[in-house]
Amino acid sequence: MPVAEPGSPQRGDRRASSARHPARWAAAVSGIRARRDAEAGFAAYARRDLSEASERFARALKRYRAKNLHSAEAAECLNALARIHHDQGDFAQAARAAQEAWDIARRIGTTRGQEETAGALNNLARVDLARGRYGDALTKFRQAHDLLTGHGRPTLASAVVQQNIGSVHDAMGDTAAALTHYQEALDTIAALGGPGERRAGCLNNIALIHHQRGESDSALSLLSEALELCQQAHLVAEGATVLLNMGQILVDRGDHPEGVRRMEAALRIREAIATRSVAVASAHERLAWAYLASGRIGGAAVQAHDAVDLESELAPGSAGHATSLATAGAVQHATGDFGLALRLQRQALTIHQAIQADSLGVATDLNNIGLIYHDIGDLRRATRYYTRALACFEARAPRSPAAATVHNNLGVVLRALGDLDGATRHLEAALALDRQASARSAAAAADLMNISPGRRSS
Repeated sequence: MPVAEPGSPQRGDRRASSARHPARWAAAVSGIRARRDAEAGFAAYARRDLSEASERFARALKRYRAKNLHSAEAAECLNALARIHHDQGDFAQAARAAQEAWDIARRIGTTRGQEETAGALNNLARVDLARGRYGDALTKFRQAHDLLTGHGRPTLASAVVQQNIGSVHDAMGDTAAALTHYQEALDTIAALGGPGERRAGCLNNIALIHHQRGESDSALSLLSEALELCQQAHLVAEGATVLLNMGQILVDRGDHPEGVRRMEAALRIREAIATRSVAVASAHERLAWAYLASGRIGGAAVQAHDAVDLESELAPGSAGHATSLATAGAVQHATGDFGLALRLQRQALTIHQAIQADSLGVATDLNNIGLIYHDIGDLRRATRYYTRALACFEARAPRSPAAATVHNNLGVVLRALGDLDGATRHLEAALALDRQASARSAAAAADLMNISPGRRSS
C-alpha cells in the first residue's frame, strides 16, 4: 500500500482517505459507546444493581467484539460478567465467562492482558471456592496473586487476592491461616493507601474470625471501624453488609432487639439500592434467622418467604436459592410442620447437589434433614443423615464449627440409641474442635457429662 509523502497529497489519495473516514468514525463512536456502557456497568455493580450491570456489560462486550474479538476490553467485560453471575449464584455461567476471559487475556502480551488474566483466574477460583473445591481455589488464587505482585512486592490488586486466599482457609476451618492472610492484606492496603472499600472488607472478614472464636466484643469493635470507613467513603452497599454482620453478632450473643434493628436497617438500605435483588434476598434470609432466634416465628416465616420468592425469580437453581429454601425449612421446622420442613430442605439439597455433590451446602442440608428426623423421633434415619453430613464436612472443612456441630448431633443421637462409645467419640471430637477455635461449646460439654462412665461399654 502506497505511503503518502509530506506535502500536499495526490487527488486519488484524498478520495481514498475521505472514503475511509466514515468507517473510522463509526468504529471510534462504537468504541466510545462501549466504554460508556462498561463504565455504567461498573457504576451499577457498585450500587449492587446486578441486572443493570449485566445488561451494560453485555452490551459493551458486543460492541468490543465487533471491533476486536480478542481485546483486553472484551476480557474485562467477561470478567465483570463472571463476577455478576457469581454474585447471582449462577456458578456455571460465572465459570464460562471467566474461562473465556482467561482464553482471551493470556494471549495479550501486555500489562493489561496480565491483569485480566489474573482477574479471570481470581473469578475461576471464586467459583471453585463456592463449590467447595478448596485445593483448586487455592491454586488459582495463588497464580492470580503472583501475576499481580510487582517485582516480588505486594500491590493493591494482589492484596485483594490474598484476602480471597484467606477466605479459602476460613471455609476450611483454618481460622489461624485465614486471619494471617486477612491481616496481611489489610496491612498492604493500608500501606499503599488503598480505598476504604478494601480496608472495610478486610476488617469485616477479620471481625467474623473473632466472632467464630467467641470474641464478640473484638468483632463488634472491628465492624464499627469498618462501618465508619463505609460512612466516610459513602460506601452504601458495603455498609449494609457490615450492618448485617453486626446485627448477626448481636443476635448471637443474645441482644436480639439491637441486632434485629441493625439487620432491618441493612435490609432497608439494600432495598433502596435495588428493590428486587439477590442482595435484598440475602438480607431477608439473614433476618429470618434473627427473627427465629428472637422467637418471632411469624416474622421469620414472612422473611423466609420473601427470600425464596426473590431467589426463585432472580437466581433459580443457585446456591442462594438453595439457602433460602433451607432457611424456610428451618422456620417450618420451628413451627412443628415437619412435613413441609422436610420438603423445603430436600428442595435445597437437590439444588446444592446439582451445583456440587459434596459441597458444604449439601452437608448443611443433610444435617438439617437429620435434625428434623431427630425431632420426629426417627433416630436411625437421623443418624444416617448426620453421618452423610459429617463425611462432607470432614472432606471439605474438617476443623470448622459446622463439623463440630454435626459431631455433637451424632453424639446426642447415638447416646439416645445406646451407643455410648460412639456418642463419647463424637462429643469429644466436637469439644476438641471447639477448643481449637477457642470457643468451647457448653452444649457439647453438657452432653458429654450426661454419659455416665459406668454405662460405657468395654
